[in-house]
Amino acid sequence: MGTARADDRLDAEFRRILQTVITAAHANLGSSKASHALLGLLIRCAHGWQSIRTLRVHSPDADTFTIDAAVILRCIFDAYLQAHLMFRDSAKREELGTLYLEFAHIDRFKAESKTMRHDNELTKRLKQSPHRAAGTKRLQQEYDRVKANYYVEKRRSDGTVKAGPDVRDKWYKGGLHDLAVAAGKVDEYDTFITPFSGCVHSGAFAVQAGPPLNGESIGLLAAMLVARVMLMNIENSQLPISDVDMKDIRVLDKGLLEPAD
Repeated sequence: MGTARADDRLDAEFRRILQTVITAAHANLGSSKASHALLGLLIRCAHGWQSIRTLRVHSPDADTFTIDAAVILRCIFDAYLQAHLMFRDSAKREELGTLYLEFAHIDRFKAESKTMRHDNELTKRLKQSPHRAAGTKRLQQEYDRVKANYYVEKRRSDGTVKAGPDVRDKWYKGGLHDLAVAAGKVDEYDTFITPFSGCVHSGAFAVQAGPPLNGESIGLLAAMLVARVMLMNIENSQLPISDVDMKDIRVLDKGLLEPAD
């Protein structure tokens, strides 16, 4: 087991601030789709930061955990870019929040369709469930209700656009790189997404050399991304966060490639 970190106190304080913001966001959700979506992405980022810390504290050495920590950091960056897409235009937040949340019906439908097309012990048990018919009906109804919002668009030779029947594999149009461009974070994308994909897919370079960062740096970068998403939630929902906590959050709200203070 690894020894306790010298900066445990800082981690504990960051965790306290996170809990404060998440609790306040829960209390101010209301019916806003954007608030629900941004809070969900914040919780995802917060769990990622905590997972990186857990790996670091409880691993015997850096080689044991840095590849997995880099994978989690990549996931946090992905969630941050989605949150930024939703947040950056206040006039579109509710529309985009709804698109984000309702894509769950697309994911569920695709997952069920791909699983149930096979014949194995799991699918046999699922097919025998007395709840299957009603569940499948609800799944189809929800999919049919939202699918037009996610149709793949293809431009015909005459210049017109054909939409559907295929649906996108993400709730937003384009790819993650497009979100990075819109956020003005292409340098971060090229540094932390492209190389860290090897950690996700067990590429030879990543397996042999690991990520180009140590565990300490990965934990700090994760906290910085979490701080960005915290600030989005605070502004979107006008959360009552103290000046002291806001100051600490803003200290972390900086470019990932900027020099340390």
